[in-house]
Parts: sequence; structure tokens; C-alpha cells
Amino acid sequence: MRSSTFLTKTDYKLARQCPTKLFYFRRGYPSSSQLSEYLELLKDGGHMIGEMARVVHREGIYVGLGEGLEAALARTAAELEKPKVTLFEAAFAVNGMLAVVDILEKNGEDLNIIEVKSKSFDSSKEYVITGKKGEIKAEWQEYIEDVAFQLMVVGECRPELRITPYLLLPDKSKKTEIDCLASYFSMEKRDTPDGTVYPVKFTGDKEALARSNFLTRINVREPCAFIMPLVQQEAHKFVVMINPELRKVQYHLGKHCGSCEYYHDEPQLSGFHECWGEMAAVTPSIFDLYFGGALKKDGKYLFDELIAERKVSLYDIPESAIKGKRGERQRIQIDYSRSGREWVSAGFESVMQSFEYPLHFIDFETATSAIPYHKEMRPYEQIAFQWSCHVIESPGSEPTHKEWINLADSFPSFKFAESLMSAIAPQGTVFMWAQHESLVLKDIKRQMAEYGHDNDGLITWIDAMVGSSDLPGRLVDMNELCLEHYFHPEMRGKTSIKYTLPAIWNNNPYLWEIPHFRHLLKRDEHGRLLAPYAALEEIEIEGVKQVVKEGTNAMIAYQEMMFGLSREKPDIKAKWSQLLLQYCKLDTLAMVIIFTHWNKLASSGAASRVA
Repeated sequence: MRSSTFLTKTDYKLARQCPTKLFYFRRGYPSSSQLSEYLELLKDGGHMIGEMARVVHREGIYVGLGEGLEAALARTAAELEKPKVTLFEAAFAVNGMLAVVDILEKNGEDLNIIEVKSKSFDSSKEYVITGKKGEIKAEWQEYIEDVAFQLMVVGECRPELRITPYLLLPDKSKKTEIDCLASYFSMEKRDTPDGTVYPVKFTGDKEALARSNFLTRINVREPCAFIMPLVQQEAHKFVVMINPELRKVQYHLGKHCGSCEYYHDEPQLSGFHECWGEMAAVTPSIFDLYFGGALKKDGKYLFDELIAERKVSLYDIPESAIKGKRGERQRIQIDYSRSGREWVSAGFESVMQSFEYPLHFIDFETATSAIPYHKEMRPYEQIAFQWSCHVIESPGSEPTHKEWINLADSFPSFKFAESLMSAIAPQGTVFMWAQHESLVLKDIKRQMAEYGHDNDGLITWIDAMVGSSDLPGRLVDMNELCLEHYFHPEMRGKTSIKYTLPAIWNNNPYLWEIPHFRHLLKRDEHGRLLAPYAALEEIEIEGVKQVVKEGTNAMIAYQEMMFGLSREKPDIKAKWSQLLLQYCKLDTLAMVIIFTHWNKLASSGAASRVA
């Protein structure tokens, strides 16, 4: 007996999004969003929250799947013969469904099932999970269904017991009394008959952690009861999709397909192509339209109607649907995509001439973790752990680069801001892409006040950078500039730097000849030009080639370097650091490349040109 023959809550959650995805998942189709179990744990500190919950319930007995499913089921059944017991990862299987409960408490005929989640909760607020009328809030729907699935399976296995379901969550209204708490969690890798597991151990003072834990238990009996008929109906429907054998159930096509993680450039590997057939090859697609998914007709989503009619081209979108401020950008996209032209606004030249040198291009990497980094801090406090800055001192001068990354096991944000302040001249324009950098600096100012970090000069500098309602700051948002003044057909409906840079780089060979950009010119084994992010150097780490090329990867890489399996391996940490540095450096160099091209267009007086 193997766990893979049963419907798990992971299967259930995926099938609830789209039943066809369950088929692709079970068949191992490539997915753009699925992280390994290990990386999911690292992403927000979930592995540490799970261990904290076990420390708090220190009387618990671990079951788990380490010795296989049959052994786990037998051990769970045997332990539940006791009048009073607490179990970790107790296993239950019934009617083709499997539940592995994070924490199970039995006391006589009463049974508590406790699902531990790393999602943040704020007990100081009312109506967090449900509204005033008892309705489940959208952001909590999947978590309640998760618990309800476990409750259903356990209830069908042990109908004689009175079962109460709970969520156990990190509470943002609570603080820790333990300094450098994350440093007391260690992790190892262990292979089992049912796959690889990553046991976590707390090496600090368990009594202190139990006293100072910031977890909150929430009784979710009522929302589970409300949603249980739906969960039962859906779960039993999904069971027959995998048992006695896996079969594909085709879900209806619609606007939800635009975010399908089973899209792949190679059609033979792509679940999206398998669902969409010939329509998958249509380009540009309606999914490329800027904020197209929000378009409605007669109260219904326009994309659903067009897809049902097999009208999936960008040019199938009716003119009557293009309205309002977003409609201006949508109309530009459709018109200039049709003609294959690059668009620049009429006023772009004066905008580009308004910037004061030296020009600074900055990018931040940040992380949030369920585990506070310092004493007196709360769960999910943001940390800023890395910055990159390219500087152009005067028109035509070669950009210089500065950078900073935290490698110390301590709260880094104040040193981060102080080092950045020393790197940026008191005059000149500072560019960011979108508002992340401004929000981070504002948050650091808040943290300085809350945690008593005295540096009046830094506060004054942050105020000058971010501005106020009365005075503009020094920061200029290049994403906003792009939205208001620039479009290239290859950007499709996006304005992020990951789309804007390739569109400009791939179509303007003059950029390849500029000395400080020339090292980015790389081609694949077939001689095809690689976009700069696709050409980032891979580094082999313990036999696996790794690369960091987007923000979520960067956060996970930092968590791995500081709190994962690599934390006690200086040579491995150095490699992760190298990956982070090259990625963040490219982000700011990308801004320089885009600015260089925009400056050329503005100085030429071009309002639009053939792409």
C-alpha cells in the first residue's frame, strides 16, 4: 500500500482549481508554479512553524510516513486505543482518501485535529476568517477546505469520536522573547519509502519557546460545517479520477486558463496545449491583453464568452469592450501589436530631460518569514537583505556598480538602509521599478521607531527618498514611466522589467555593442539570442545546477542560505550568495539598458517606430 494510490489534500486542493490539473500533476507534467516540498517549507519558514508546534505540544508522539503508509496507519490505530494521547502526523485512510494530521489530541471520546499553517493571523482583529454574516472570506477558503478534508477523512474513519477541527497559525499580534530565534532550528534530509522528508529540530531552550510561542489556535468547527457538503461532494468525485486508475477529466476552458502553470513552450510537454489544441498556438492571445481578464460583458467575463466561441486572438477583442483609463493602454497594445510598432508617448522627450544626474538605479531583495528574526519582533516582519545600485554620474558616462548583501545571522534591515544611504549621492535622481523599494524604506522607518534604532540621519534620508503628501521624494518609478510612455509588442500586456528588458534587448542590436552591456550578449547552442535573464550563469550546488532569476527564487535562496540545509556549509552559502548577487546586479543593469534605449528614443523625437 502506497500513499500515491489515495487522494490526498494536496490532490484535492489542486483538483478544486481545475480537475484536469490533477491529471497533469499525477502524470508529472512540467509545472511553472510547483515547488518541491522542501522549497515550499523554506519559502515562508513553514518548516520552523511546524517544529514550533511540536515543541509546544511536547507530549506528542511522532507517527509520520517514514516507515511507509501501512506502518503509519497501524501505529495511529494502536495509539488511539489509549484514553489520552497526542500524535504528530497521524495517518488515516478511508474510501480512497488519505489524511495525515499535523497534530491530533485524543482525550476520552473527544478528538482534536489541528492543522498547522504558516499563514499569518492577527488575533487583535475581528472577523479575520469569516465575515460578520459567517461567510468564509476568500483568502481563507482553501485553508478551511484543507481542514474540512482532514476532518471528513478522520470522521469517516472514527465516527464514534467527537471531533473538533482547529487551525494553528503564527499570530502577528504576538512577539517573541527569544533573540535570533530562527538560528535555533536545524534541518536534515532523509529518504524514505514514500519519498524524501526534511526533519526539523529545535536546538534551543524548549521551555522558553513553549512559554514565548506566538502561535494561536482557532476553532474552525462552524466554517468547516458550512463547507463540508461541498468538500464531501468534490472529494468523492476526485477519488474516482485516480482510483482504480488515473483518468483525465477535461475541465471547461475559460479565463482561468490564462494562469495555468502547466503551460510549456514545448507543446509535447504542455498541459495547456493538450487542453487547448490548435487554439494554444494563436498569437498574440487574448491572455496577452493588459488587464484583459477583468473585462466584462453583461456582468460576465468577456474572455469566457470569447473562448467558448473559439475567439482567442488579441484581435478578437471587440472595440466596445475597451473603456476607461486601462482601455487607453489596451488600445495602444492592440493597435501597435497589429502594426508591429514600438510606441512612445508624445511627451516622453520632456520627461526624460527632467531627470537630474547622477542617476541611481536601485533594486532590493526582501523576505518575510513566519519566524521573527529578533527578540520583541512579530511573525512576518519584513527584512531587507540585499541591494544593488548602478550609478551614471553624467550623460554618456559608464555606469558603476555597488552592492550589499547580508550574510550574518541577525536582523539586517537597518544595516541594509545605512549602507545604501552611504552609496547614494545626496543629489540626483533615484530610479526603482514599481513601488517595492519605496514601501521597503517606509517599513524600515517604522521598524526603527518600533524597535528603538536611533539614527536621525537615516530617518531624514528615508523621508527625502520616499517623500510625503506635501513633498515629492527622490524615487522615480520606471514601471510607471513604462505604463505611461512606452510599449513594445513583445512586452504583450506586461510592464514588468522581466518583459520590458527582453523586448528592448532582443530588437536593438546597437545595445549589444555598448561596452558595459556587451557581456550580456549570449546565444544558445542553436545560435539563438538569449534574453539576459535566461543567460544568467548557473552554478552547480551539491550536484544540481541552480540559478536565481526572479524574486521568489531570491527569497527562497536566501532562506536556504541562512536557515536551510546549507546554513552550516560556508562553501555552499558562498555559491548561493553569488547567485543572489548576480541576479540583483542584473536587475539594476536592466534598468540602465532600458533607460539608455528610452533616452535614445526621446532624443530622436520618435513618437512611434516599427519594432
